[in-house]
Amino acid sequence: MLQSSYVQTALQFAATPIVAPAASLLRPKVLCCLSPPLSYCVRPQCSSHLLYLTADAATTAALYLLLPLHHQVLCCLSLLVNVLGPDAHHTYPIILPVLQTALHPNSSQPELLEDGLCLWLVALRNVPGGLGAQQQQGSVATPVQGLFQLTPALTACLTSSTEHIYLGMQIISSLLLLGGALFLATYGPQLIAACTAYVGEVVERGLLLMLPPMDILLIAAPQQAAPMIQPFMQRLLGLTLSGRESGVAVANSLTLIGRLLLQSPSAFEQLIGTAAAADIGASGAATGPEVLLVSLGSLWCEAFDSIAQPLARKLSACALATLIGLPVKALLNLLPIMLNHITSVWLEVESSGADEPTTERGEMFYAQGLWSSNSSSSGWDHGVGFGDGGLLLGQSLTASEEAQGEAERRQVLRDAEPLKHVKISRLLADKLAAAAAVHGQDFSAAMAALDPAIGQQLQAVMAAAAQAGR
Repeated sequence: MLQSSYVQTALQFAATPIVAPAASLLRPKVLCCLSPPLSYCVRPQCSSHLLYLTADAATTAALYLLLPLHHQVLCCLSLLVNVLGPDAHHTYPIILPVLQTALHPNSSQPELLEDGLCLWLVALRNVPGGLGAQQQQGSVATPVQGLFQLTPALTACLTSSTEHIYLGMQIISSLLLLGGALFLATYGPQLIAACTAYVGEVVERGLLLMLPPMDILLIAAPQQAAPMIQPFMQRLLGLTLSGRESGVAVANSLTLIGRLLLQSPSAFEQLIGTAAAADIGASGAATGPEVLLVSLGSLWCEAFDSIAQPLARKLSACALATLIGLPVKALLNLLPIMLNHITSVWLEVESSGADEPTTERGEMFYAQGLWSSNSSSSGWDHGVGFGDGGLLLGQSLTASEEAQGEAERRQVLRDAEPLKHVKISRLLADKLAAAAAVHGQDFSAAMAALDPAIGQQLQAVMAAAAQAGR
């Protein structure tokens, strides 16, 4: 009861018009005291008192940003959005003018940019609804569209510097999860162009951060995304084959390339054809599509043991099986090592039942996702700071990762994982049959030359495929 009374008094003070500048300075400090541990008290009180704050939101926002405590203002708004969760739309009349000022490319207060990006991300994560929730609204105006309309500021931010790539990629992911294909059609080309310019220009960490948003694109809106990300994928393919990147960067890049191969074979074929025409190859020499595919397959086999995530290993095993079925005779030279990797992953995930989606073990398998912690959205120990309010903003952002709306959208994304419906054994059997039909005697000779141990593993996989086909 005492806590509830304290919260009501604090909100009344924060919402009461104050003329004296000295008293105005206390308002952000009071709001900052309303931390998440008091959320059960804050939420019932908040919406009514916010009506006072939003009566003249533009003036209020301008006043806040002129105060010496502007970092604390953005910090307290982030905390408030987290506390309200699905009801955070009550704060939009306040936070949207604040964000428009903080994120403006020509802002007179550039030191607010990073804090503004943090507040924007927290707001996006707390929007309720499933995957592509705002796409379902169509052309109907909603308060959330104000959050989408800030996207040009993000494009300008990413284009001008790599400084904010960490926050930028998290915001792109949340925008895609929330806006779906409709958001992609409106803002996708500009954002993808900004990301494409980063490929080859950022360190390993920066490259790894860009891959998860592209993967979200290919799952959430595959038809629109596959052609749209061609320039990004072409630069990524060239960088992967260049030999200049680390083993971790190559392994994760191959995972995204594999996603494109499995999700949109025609887009992958276009990627290889365009890359070959541009003379992209492992040695930089002129090459054709078949030579490029062999170089890619060879690199994949070399890097396979560096692929750590179980789901990523399954994806790469499926990708190698798909390569076997292509009408490229030179790939038969890689058949022994490709089959060795594929059958090993089959033993790890399918034979053991680890990837069965209807079991608790399978749910954990898919919940881990494709990407290692190096490219995840957690971990604010990677040199990201937030000015004077850094600690509380970092805590607010970490808390927002578990926001109800974002959690629901990511769960829908996991449920939509195409690999849930793919059996390695069945896919490999189909692709081996395709290779046998295309290559005839050459394929038979390659199979006959397999190491007996690999042949024994392959027999077990084929038996499982036959059983699954019954």
